[in-house]
Amino acid sequence: MTGENMDNRLKKIREILMDRVRGSREIILDILRTLEDSDKATVEKALEYSLELQPSMAVLSNILSRIINVGEEPRKIIDKLNRIDHEIAENLISILDEKPHRIATFSRSGTLYNVFSILNEKGYVSEIIVSEARPVMEGISFAEELRRRGIRVTLVIDILLPIIIRDVDIVVVGCDAILPNHDVVNKTGSHTLAICSRYFGKPFIVCGDEYKVLGSYDYEIKHGPRNDVYNGDMDINVINPYFEKVPHELIDYIVLNNEVIKRRVA
Repeated sequence: MTGENMDNRLKKIREILMDRVRGSREIILDILRTLEDSDKATVEKALEYSLELQPSMAVLSNILSRIINVGEEPRKIIDKLNRIDHEIAENLISILDEKPHRIATFSRSGTLYNVFSILNEKGYVSEIIVSEARPVMEGISFAEELRRRGIRVTLVIDILLPIIIRDVDIVVVGCDAILPNHDVVNKTGSHTLAICSRYFGKPFIVCGDEYKVLGSYDYEIKHGPRNDVYNGDMDINVINPYFEKVPHELIDYIVLNNEVIKRRVA
């Protein structure tokens, strides 16, 4: 690969990694497409960028490390990722009652977009409740995408979602990482939803895939910029973590493409 081609690919990868709206799956697929036929040095540089710009996206680091150390080809990983959501959907269906479900979810997830679409086609969805997902508000675009697939959608403000859980059948979220003890990392606000799900007696289900399972606890929580929350000129402290851990004690099921892990004993 010429130096110019490498520079162009790496520039595009940096732009992709700056995306704060789309889910990890969509970002990863874009990066893998950009890395097709790249040499090892380019992939190593992409891994360096991912650790710098998306330290909370451990799944991306996992995949790039496999390309570097095992020689797994980006195209084969893309093909596998495109199949994985069907396997996740089938595993989720295996633990659901055979009826339409009113489902609450949070933030935006490429995995859940596909999973909910499959569930809807098979008659397992009556409505999806989506919150706006402050501060970036990616839940709005997610709600629009689900509606375009013909799914009945209700969009709510974040603070209302924990109360609405009382009137849903299940709560389903995606994840960015699954730690060795089955704590999961997801968009900040997920922990609150898990607590409210426990309070109202609703199953809290996490969907992910085998690439998101980490072999260690070496995980960095990324914080967003101050002006996401406050853009004024007063000396006000802002706390804006994009992700947080959800303790495994609050999770009923972790649904992967290759297994279903039951975490909470009824």
